Amino acid sequence: MTHSSHSIVIVGGGFIGPLMAMTLGARYGRIYLIDPTPTTYQVSAPTDGRAIALTQPSKQLLERLGVWPDIAPRAQPLLSVVTQDESGATLRLSAREDNFGEPFGHMVDSKVIRLAILKQLHKQSHVTFLTNQVVQLEYQDPFQSSLVVHLITGEALPASLVIGADGARSRLRLSANLRTHQWPYNQTAFVRLYQHTSSHYGCAHEKFLETGPFAILPLPNRCSSIVWTANAEKAEELRSLSAVDFDKAAFKHMEGYVGLTPYSSVSAFSLNALWVPFFTTHRLALIGDAAHQIHPLAGQGLNLGMHDVAALAETLAEGADLGLDIGSQTLLKRYEQRQRAQHLAFLGVTHGLNRLFSNDDETLQWLRTKGLEFVEKTPNLKQFFVQHGTGVKHPVAQ
Repeated sequence: MTHSSHSIVIVGGGFIGPLMAMTLGARYGRIYLIDPTPTTYQVSAPTDGRAIALTQPSKQLLERLGVWPDIAPRAQPLLSVVTQDESGATLRLSAREDNFGEPFGHMVDSKVIRLAILKQLHKQSHVTFLTNQVVQLEYQDPFQSSLVVHLITGEALPASLVIGADGARSRLRLSANLRTHQWPYNQTAFVRLYQHTSSHYGCAHEKFLETGPFAILPLPNRCSSIVWTANAEKAEELRSLSAVDFDKAAFKHMEGYVGLTPYSSVSAFSLNALWVPFFTTHRLALIGDAAHQIHPLAGQGLNLGMHDVAALAETLAEGADLGLDIGSQTLLKRYEQRQRAQHLAFLGVTHGLNRLFSNDDETLQWLRTKGLEFVEKTPNLKQFFVQHGTGVKHPVAQ
């Protein structure tokens, strides 16, 4: 197989890589999308129980790409959010009262999003999907006229631009020797889907326990996904439970939900934070979890990755309009400068919230209780949290 050195190579076939390929369109010629997992497996794999909170800007991007129509029938509008700590202090946010009647976002099963993206991806004639694995990057010549992607099968793909969307353990980031700051939270998120006979009325609940947050996220057809974040000691206890005993423990925190029936297996995810100060170099740009990883407390990880997609696409279009080399470090630095502050902001906010709400320190307990009570009584502060939580302050680029 021959490959043009003017092609774009995207590594990572999860959510962000395919979205990047579709957003770029056919303007830049052939796009190669590489992932070791065949798309057939991604289609047949069972749901892992994760519910993704899509903000309005993310929904708009999916609409522009033609992905949203396949998601919409299985998306649950988020109409209210109730946050509570163990003292009983409660913050209530209502879409009708606090967001001009517009939903805060839409909750969607992660598999629904994945299938909708893959369906649209297969319609893109400019995209070639390669089931393969990257082993090395190297510049083709001293002038760095292209970046060569070496695959485990022995193939070599010269590209004018390589985009790394290969997750928090990015091989591309490692190959390019891009410095990272990474730290574990020593927490595990346990996820499970439940059906119930009672209605959730589009309400998400977040309960802050001493051992970590317990979230109940609404999905269509009277389903909910729980995300039980536990510290190391509590996580060990939960891992030791049978599925039946896990359900009994979870039901204690799901008052008001009637007729609960498990709908998926229990999935567990170790939680870490990752910051990459400089996530571009000549002919290489990182997006999504390859460039940042934040605590899932606020449910913004995928939305932040979609911001990367839109920002990089816009930067490349601006450069192409001026006749610039789309792989030049000068142009890619513009993308980096656009996104770095946002990466830091999301990382800082989620890190701070986790420290405040996943802590048994008496002073911090007092602070969070008083904080919830104060925000509940202050409409302007409610508006502030709504704007930042729904993406109004961080619109996805056109």
